Amino acid sequence: MPRECASCKQQPATVLARLHRDERSIVVPLCQQCLIRLSQKTRVEILETITSQESVGKKNVRQKAVHPIKRSKKPLLITVVVLLLLTSIVCSVIFIVPLVKKAIQKGSMGSTTESETVSDTPMTAEQIYEYASLATVEITAYNDDFVSTGTGFFCDTSEYLITNYHVIENATDAYITIHDGGRYDITGIYGYDAEKDIALLTTTYNSKSTIKSSTHEVSTGESVFVIGSSEGLTASFSSGIVANSRRDLDGHEFIQITAPISYGNSGGPVLNKFGEAIGILTAFFEEGQNLNLAIPISLITEVKKEESPLKNHNNSVVGVYVVKEIAGQPVDDYFAASLEEFGMEKDEYLAMFGIESFAEFLVLEFKEDGTCTTTAAGDEEPSTGTWKLDGNTIILTYEGEDSIFTVNGNELSFKEDDQDYLFVKK
Repeated sequence: MPRECASCKQQPATVLARLHRDERSIVVPLCQQCLIRLSQKTRVEILETITSQESVGKKNVRQKAVHPIKRSKKPLLITVVVLLLLTSIVCSVIFIVPLVKKAIQKGSMGSTTESETVSDTPMTAEQIYEYASLATVEITAYNDDFVSTGTGFFCDTSEYLITNYHVIENATDAYITIHDGGRYDITGIYGYDAEKDIALLTTTYNSKSTIKSSTHEVSTGESVFVIGSSEGLTASFSSGIVANSRRDLDGHEFIQITAPISYGNSGGPVLNKFGEAIGILTAFFEEGQNLNLAIPISLITEVKKEESPLKNHNNSVVGVYVVKEIAGQPVDDYFAASLEEFGMEKDEYLAMFGIESFAEFLVLEFKEDGTCTTTAAGDEEPSTGTWKLDGNTIILTYEGEDSIFTVNGNELSFKEDDQDYLFVKK
């Protein structure tokens, strides 16, 4: 009997090859089709060509198949021609047809990556893990005050990496760790939608593997798989089902799933039984059991593609700031001295302006869209201006006039009319 291909278990082996992956290698017999397929994913070393035993086996089979022709006592030439024709047809079916099909399939996917395609045939969990783990990475984002860990993946293209916006929000630097432990820098933002919690990132890593986005309709009850850096444990793989294919929360649509996840899974892929991405993990309910939410992968098409540096999304100064000091004095001491001069009680003064503390005498609210609302005690309506971050300063503009605030961590300092103000983030 011919030696069987160790990969597909269907075709006779034509070569003995050594497969290399990382520091491991294995010697296996392969057919021509599997040799071509595996050489696209890993380094393959051909040790020898299998000919003798297999050729004898094939020859015997073909001679038996033409015995009736021999018994018909046809001329030897006719027998030889028939054998050659049969051999040509068999070789075409075994070798040429699969290669043509693969070439057509590869051409239909475009030329962005060399990744393996996914068919409409369901995959095993082992196959899904092997396929998806090569295109999934761990993300580490940080600034001077925090470190955030999440997951990202390449989907349909290696031009950018998909993750959650909250994974990289406020970060000044970030990098990814791939399946083999290699580390690569995140160079910037390719596009983002903070409200949908989606970020597309550019990296120095040129991934040869991508996950195909799903074109199948998501159904409640179907099997799903997730992969990510759960609590920093890279490439953690789990499975579950779609608990609700269209869960609406706060006006946003999610896919609710039961596959177990933890901190660090944010931004990772949710895969169907075909190994296709149907969603992006984004949140879970801590008080529930396996109540997890994913953003539909189709929303990627709605993200505006606009490249920007990662540091431009450092929003550590965005928030609400209240007065901490005036003229070098704690705000309570500053106002206490003034009230004593006018013979007023603290509670009486606060009630007059409808505030609960002197710190709320002047409140600055910086918003992500570049606007700032200033609320001063006694004003009927707050004032709205614009702001921008320039190094360690904030330029606040009201009615064409600029005010300069110096940023120091969670504090802002400002000077006006020889009066110093110090604000602190609420």
